[in-house]
Amino acid sequence: MQNVKRSMTFLILRSIWYMAPCCLFLLPGCTPLDVILYRYDGGPIPPEKSLAFGSLQLPPDRGAGIRLVNISTGKQVGTPTASPHDFCWHLPPGKYGIMRYYCGTPGNISNIKEWRVGAFFTVPESPSVTYIGALSIARYDKGIASTIKDEFDKDSAVFKERYPELTLPIKKEIMMLEEN
Repeated sequence: MQNVKRSMTFLILRSIWYMAPCCLFLLPGCTPLDVILYRYDGGPIPPEKSLAFGSLQLPPDRGAGIRLVNISTGKQVGTPTASPHDFCWHLPPGKYGIMRYYCGTPGNISNIKEWRVGAFFTVPESPSVTYIGALSIARYDKGIASTIKDEFDKDSAVFKERYPELTLPIKKEIMMLEEN
């Protein structure tokens, strides 16, 4: 009986530990993230931020996402939901890394799996618009394989069509994968 109580206590504490950052999102001014990752939906770019855009091609796993970290501060910026799509984030200037890919059954912490991605990019001074590339992740039985392609022509055409009011020149700074 005591082992069952210990197991339950452990599971409850572990759930609280993993869910606490998510719950803090709901309280104004109480987020553990350096900056909340915002998907850009048009309009003026905030003066202290720049735009980073590209595309993601990720496995169709349940509950999947990526962990984005501000390397300059060492803090997690956000966990965008992973799905095959183009993206446009507004972020403060600095160095960033797409550090992890994760998947699992939502609400079941013991079922979540993570793998290191290690794709790094820089957001230049604000205001700016920077293309960072097309990140593709394939999942295998024992891990993942990441590749980065330069699909500037295709992705910038989509970007210009979606945000015709932006007249800033587009810089190209393709992500780099860390060496193993």
